[in-house]
Amino acid sequence: LWSAFEKHDAAKHALIEAVGSGPGKSSSSYRIVAGGMFGVSTWKEDAKNNGPRFTRDCERPLSPTRDKVMDTSAINTVLQDSMALVKDDDIVVSVICGYETESCTSLDVLRKNSIVSEVVPIYTCPGLKDRISGDKVECEKTVLDSFVPSINKEKKIRAIVMDPSAPFPMGQIVHKIFSHPDNRSQLLDEDIMIMAPMLNQEEEWRRNLMDRFRQEIVINEPVFLAQVLFNTSDASMELALTSSGDAHFVRHLKEVTTSIEKRSDGGIVSDIRNTQGGLFTYQENFVPTDFFLPDAYDQSGPLEQYMSQKPIGHQTVFQLEVQGALEVGDAVEADFDEGGQYFPGQIGNVNDDGTYFVLYDDGDKEDFVARRFIKRIDRELRETDNLSKDKIELAFAKTLTVMEDNIRLADIMEGEVHSFTEMGNGFLLVTMWNGGTIAVLWDGNLHVDFNLFTFEEEEAIHDEFINTFISELPSLAVVLHDEQPRGYGRVVNFQKDFMETHHDDE
Repeated sequence: LWSAFEKHDAAKHALIEAVGSGPGKSSSSYRIVAGGMFGVSTWKEDAKNNGPRFTRDCERPLSPTRDKVMDTSAINTVLQDSMALVKDDDIVVSVICGYETESCTSLDVLRKNSIVSEVVPIYTCPGLKDRISGDKVECEKTVLDSFVPSINKEKKIRAIVMDPSAPFPMGQIVHKIFSHPDNRSQLLDEDIMIMAPMLNQEEEWRRNLMDRFRQEIVINEPVFLAQVLFNTSDASMELALTSSGDAHFVRHLKEVTTSIEKRSDGGIVSDIRNTQGGLFTYQENFVPTDFFLPDAYDQSGPLEQYMSQKPIGHQTVFQLEVQGALEVGDAVEADFDEGGQYFPGQIGNVNDDGTYFVLYDDGDKEDFVARRFIKRIDRELRETDNLSKDKIELAFAKTLTVMEDNIRLADIMEGEVHSFTEMGNGFLLVTMWNGGTIAVLWDGNLHVDFNLFTFEEEEAIHDEFINTFISELPSLAVVLHDEQPRGYGRVVNFQKDFMETHHDDE
């Protein structure tokens, strides 16, 4: 049954019937999924049967980007139709242009748009020729003064367009201006859209600017970031945009890109490469109409399930990985006092019980530190760290012998140890006795799964078991530790949980 998940249900039903149960009778089962097995000959077939099965190709290849710059008429078509994403009329649009002596094509396009009542041109300051030159402080004042005359309380800027002629420093200045809360509230509408055409991939700052608007300037959700690539037969452009206040933005974006393709009669092909955001919807001055306390909900179902539980045992799954045995003098990082924070030090002594004495670099000392709380800085494995079938079987046998001295596991040696080797490079050890079961699975490489179930519900027994096993194989360390109650009646609680509840009631 290794990796044959499709056969598990049939095997489970056969086992249930074999012990005298069956349809109509209560039963309880669980499945433990192990980490894998090296050398399994059926792994390709198992992967095909288990999945995942792709029903939709989400990782489709991206449309190629053309090197040639798209012609002006195609750019104007994209810009004109993209204004349909603004779901208002009679709006004010600000266009960030290059130098006043240069052409700013977005101005003419937007002045002809039916939903635009006013276009506010903002020209690049004469001294800003590159990313570092010019007086940006003086330019910021000039740009801010250009915004103010066209704005009033009734009508604010609803959209901003970064014309292809606008240089990088103007993007910085626009971001700086609207990062100030007063400028944002006085100049920008509650809902805002910002667009930035990118004519080549070297203008990535435009895409980044849109994301900065989304994360730092637009306050109210929903707010979206989108990147759309438009291709003609020999040229490309990307439109980066941020839009707020439109809960159906993605649907509207698809409608707009479809409209652009139809209007160009197939001459322009769109590819929506990315959309982000829109997870929340802002509700201004929200006041809840009701407050509900736990007593307002019907708790009879959960209480009935809680009381119907019949926990009968305690299961622990340990996942062990080879991380290298520790020797005196090894440089390590250890979790001091199991507080969750690791500090550098070195191994001062290896104790007989498999724990360690750690000398920390800051002068502190700690004894009896379990291997799972220590990380060896030198990750290179020694030859003695490697696992083998003989090593694991010997360590398991010694662990059973040691644990037999525990009075609650006195009859553990009565169980026969079964070894299963026909499953790849590793093997499985299973032993059962009237107090529980143990399954040890080695993947044939560096991983061991240790599955321990006992009717005795005591965590200390399980910890002692695994620590004893690791003391025989000191190259192993616990990388996962999972505990579960087992029983019937949809059990999710340990027996001790019921005892604590009854104690509290008293």
